[in-house]
Amino acid sequence: MKMKYTIALLTLIGVVGSTQAAWQGRAHWVGGGAAGDYYDAANWIMEAGDAAGANAVPANVPGLEYDMFLDNGGSTALSQDTLVNVASLGGVAWAGKAPTDVTLTINNANVETIWWFVMGEQFGASGTINMNGGSLTVGTDLMLGAHNGGSGTLNMTAGTVTAGQLFVAFDDGASDVSQQTGVLNLSGGTVNAGAFFMNAQGYVDISGNGQLVINGDVTGNINTWIGNGQIVGDGGAGTASASYDIGSDTTTVIPEPGTLGMVALMGGGLLWVRRKFMI
Repeated sequence: MKMKYTIALLTLIGVVGSTQAAWQGRAHWVGGGAAGDYYDAANWIMEAGDAAGANAVPANVPGLEYDMFLDNGGSTALSQDTLVNVASLGGVAWAGKAPTDVTLTINNANVETIWWFVMGEQFGASGTINMNGGSLTVGTDLMLGAHNGGSGTLNMTAGTVTAGQLFVAFDDGASDVSQQTGVLNLSGGTVNAGAFFMNAQGYVDISGNGQLVINGDVTGNINTWIGNGQIVGDGGAGTASASYDIGSDTTTVIPEPGTLGMVALMGGGLLWVRRKFMI
């Protein structure tokens, strides 16, 4: 009986080991293919890993895993569901090229990183995500402005972003932390964060039906940032408000309802004036 259990255990270990995905390496954007086409392998080259030196699109498939580094300028868009281990926009200098400004647009695709997603990881470099629908799920840390004086921006009009931790201008305690900037422009959709952090160079603008949802009661911190002008509503023309729901144990930040009402009232007033002059 003991021998049977041993054989079964070894068989199980063998099955698990045989299904472990092979890390292919870091895919760096080099732009050698069709302009701005994420899914053209000629735009990528692999560094390290099993596929070092090859052209391959960073998108995990059964048995193969990739890291995505969009770090050598330009812009591209994701229109298909895509899974990678980690992602970096405007980060590591590679292949003799200096970090530059890079933009990634998500159009109704479901994008996921198993671990972190970093935007702006080197001085003079910036990473921008334009979110127009779909979802972005980050397993651990989503950083807007991460290290070494980089900057990161998330512009969101629709869809859902979910992150274990959201950093708007990450404070890593380094001497250049004051140069790191992060911006979240949330005019639609929902950002869900297990935890939320922002340093003095962070800025959040919430308008329309956009909302930021954070685990736990963090109304104190949010109200401090609202008070010092780091979290605003409607591009600074209005304010934001934070409320805690004990049932879901979440804090939700939205544009101040009074601000939205004022906008609607002004719109109605303008319509009345227009009609009066037309009579």
